[in-house]
Amino acid sequence: MKSEIINRIASLRNFMRKHKLSAFIIPSTDPHSGEYIPKHWEARKWISGFTGSAGTVVVTLDKAGLWTDSRYFLQAAEQLENTGITLFKERLPETPSIVEWLGCVLNAEDNVGIDGWVNSYQETSNLQKELEKKQIHLTLAPDPFNELWTDRPALPDNKVFIHELKYAGLSYKDKITQIREAIRRNSCTGILISALDEVAWTLNLRGSDVHCNPVFVSYLLITEYSSTLYIIENKLSDEVKDYLTENEIKVRPYSTIEKDLKDFTGKLLLSANINAAVHAAACAHSLIEIAPSPVLFLKAIKNETEIEGFHRAMKRDGVAMVKFLRWLKAAVSTGNETEISIDKKLYEFRAGQPHFNGISFDTIAGYKAHGAIVHYEATPETDIPLKPEGMLLLDSGAQ
Repeated sequence: MKSEIINRIASLRNFMRKHKLSAFIIPSTDPHSGEYIPKHWEARKWISGFTGSAGTVVVTLDKAGLWTDSRYFLQAAEQLENTGITLFKERLPETPSIVEWLGCVLNAEDNVGIDGWVNSYQETSNLQKELEKKQIHLTLAPDPFNELWTDRPALPDNKVFIHELKYAGLSYKDKITQIREAIRRNSCTGILISALDEVAWTLNLRGSDVHCNPVFVSYLLITEYSSTLYIIENKLSDEVKDYLTENEIKVRPYSTIEKDLKDFTGKLLLSANINAAVHAAACAHSLIEIAPSPVLFLKAIKNETEIEGFHRAMKRDGVAMVKFLRWLKAAVSTGNETEISIDKKLYEFRAGQPHFNGISFDTIAGYKAHGAIVHYEATPETDIPLKPEGMLLLDSGAQ
């Protein structure tokens, strides 16, 4: 694996030379500024071999570094060993920022490349301002991984499903009325919603494109008189298509968002977390208002149906946990249980509850010393048996 990483970095450097770039920055996000992302956009993991959920890789023509936080210092040090990638431990006084480091290893007038689809407008603007102070240029470059990552996972095409009104508590039409009021208050004629949780909430739809998150890859463009969902169409069942038609929601291919925004006229409300490529397209013929998404605030205020749903969900999960803990005490005494086996058993107890829709994050089951490893997840190589002594750290959740 280490030799593969070295070869991947070499291929990226060839791409950089072709595009006259002295450095390339690879974040952990996707076009929707997601913290948890589909495999298609896990380029930072592919180029470095580092599998933690947070981190940024920067590659120059002769150096490479990974910046990550204290949750992953031990894991990153192990996974980066002998790859030629230096670990930079964030938030330690001796650790330079990415811009500081680039200022030391690059020359004035050098070009730093980023993929505008996976870097937010806000982050890109800040990065550009800081690099300009060092006379270094920031360039929106093509996505190198479309060319280099030959077995790159496709965009997810999992089916979307309807989140029923009896759970949502507020219909799409009620929500769209509130959103349009917010658009008018901002003196805008439209809004582009790109955060996947906000699209799902607005439409009362759910999906499974992101591990442990009930969302689907899409954009939602809302104007005073229309709504357009940008999505891979084969994700839509006939039932969902009928639902969208009934609610007068148009459907356009996910890949056409850039072209359509270039043709959009009016004043468009965008969140600062919008990706830089979409922002650039929207600026072609539109006026832009950068402001917090109104959906963020509407979604934060829970209605009575949602609150009652939380209570019911917590009770069901509590029942599953109590059953599990009762089982665990007797099971461990037999000496046949391990970190992985109790993870599977807890899943079984949760899955036995009504309306179970999967786990909400990968379970952390760390026995004794493993409990001290932040975000530990047992593997067949690290799995150890449990005994009726010592401490077990169990961090888990369900949808």
